[in-house]
Amino acid sequence: MDFLVKPMPIAKAVETARTAEKGPIVLADIANNPGWGSAADGTALLGEMINQKSENAVIGSL
Repeated sequence: MDFLVKPMPIAKAVETARTAEKGPIVLADIANNPGWGSAADGTALLGEMINQKSENAVIGSL
């Protein structure tokens, strides 16, 4: 199993995950991390997943 960190704009990240031939793919919104003092209420990633009509996708907050 490979763990790769590739920071990129949200739109590009969602497109990359949506068109990947294999998975699972994990997108992490690290700027919205409650462990770092954030409210964990950001919806930019969810909004982009909806805009790109992502299928077979799950979003969750930890």
